[in-house]
Amino acid sequence: MNNPDENMMSALDTIEKPPRSLSVRLYNRVGGWLRTLGLPMGSLTESSLIARARRRTGLVDFGDESFREPLGVLLRAYEQESELTPLGRLLVRASTVALLSNRLQVEAASREHPEILQSPLQRPLFIAGLPRTGTTLLYNLLAQDPGSRPLMMWEAISPVPRHGEAGREPDPRIARTALIVKILNRLAPRLMAVHPVNPTGPEECSRLQLNTFVTAYAIMENHVPSYREWFLAQPESRLMEAYRDYGRQLQVLQWQRPAPDHWVLKSPAHLFGLGPLMKVFPDARVLQIHRDPHKVIPSLCSLFAVYQGMASDHVRPKLLGPEVVSLAVEGLRRSQAAREAAPEGRILDLQYKKLVTHPIDTLRRVYDHFGYPWSDAFERQARQWMDGNPKNKHGKHRYDLAQFGLTPGMINEAFGPYCRQYGIEPEERPAFVKSAEKKSARAESGNMLVQGP
Repeated sequence: MNNPDENMMSALDTIEKPPRSLSVRLYNRVGGWLRTLGLPMGSLTESSLIARARRRTGLVDFGDESFREPLGVLLRAYEQESELTPLGRLLVRASTVALLSNRLQVEAASREHPEILQSPLQRPLFIAGLPRTGTTLLYNLLAQDPGSRPLMMWEAISPVPRHGEAGREPDPRIARTALIVKILNRLAPRLMAVHPVNPTGPEECSRLQLNTFVTAYAIMENHVPSYREWFLAQPESRLMEAYRDYGRQLQVLQWQRPAPDHWVLKSPAHLFGLGPLMKVFPDARVLQIHRDPHKVIPSLCSLFAVYQGMASDHVRPKLLGPEVVSLAVEGLRRSQAAREAAPEGRILDLQYKKLVTHPIDTLRRVYDHFGYPWSDAFERQARQWMDGNPKNKHGKHRYDLAQFGLTPGMINEAFGPYCRQYGIEPEERPAFVKSAEKKSARAESGNMLVQGP
């Protein structure tokens, strides 16, 4: 007789097979066959990854090795929970070796040039907020200020040039990053519509946070529930340690290319460490954007699905939805607690609807509030960027709640207090979404009648 819990899981456990090219399917088939024969394909042992990073860089000293604990938790989750394809194992291995290489190079640069750590970050501007709330739009606009210092994607991928590459023009890191982006777009054709990336454009500082191995961002890229549990249980002291590590990377980057006036940085993962961030960076200013969660959550679920689908054939949308809701609620809860303890004026709230309808007014409000110098050049370049980057430039991103096992009622229950607190107005939703919501509402009503009070 089947276990009722197993039957329920089976009903929810609908697997969405990501699109694969013929070459990828062949690689995964052959790789899977070789692994059954016991051949090592994409080893994810800590010792092999560290040895590979040391060979690649010619460096051996990681400095503080407290990163080994979160690295170990993450590697076990990859092995036991992520259901990686053979190509997925190769991607995860390459990514982890790159992160370890970055740690070695940052440590070497800091040790060889101690003046790096004597250069503070002046009035850095951090963008927080849930993903899919306009954080990328705002980041790109703020990056148009000639006085700002955004983090570029090629820097985020490789904060320190390889041996012998310093000072070369163009920087070899740009070409390597362009190749990485090309590979990502081949593996995930929907990526540009969901989250466009540009090798020479501004990029989330989530990539720098990954180098610490202590970040909520790792939860998005692969299915790693045990790492998620570990991360959410960490004390503030651990997160502060990770932010100091992150700050040192920014100082290394600033040493290579100084900030004209102030840094501008963006990562949704900052919601989970807003308190530690403001303690480590006492001069920081923070922007938090708010948007209708009925639009945010299904889009965020779709983003998770695209990323996880690059390395696994087992993306389960019906299970992913509730997990994303739970994570988003926790991020907002933590950010709210940090806000209540923050000095007045350090955090500015913005509404997504105002940002997309009146972007220049929004930028002026930010600069007036925090006292950054406004310039005609900034406004001119921001307008030019908007003209060259219309909405849906890379294709329309379609999604709805039902795809991910969610209903409007579930979103209202989870985010109702948040929406009321920040006066978030509902957005108009497409017809196909409205139809799905009506079906969900009827189903919810029917369930209530069957189940009773």
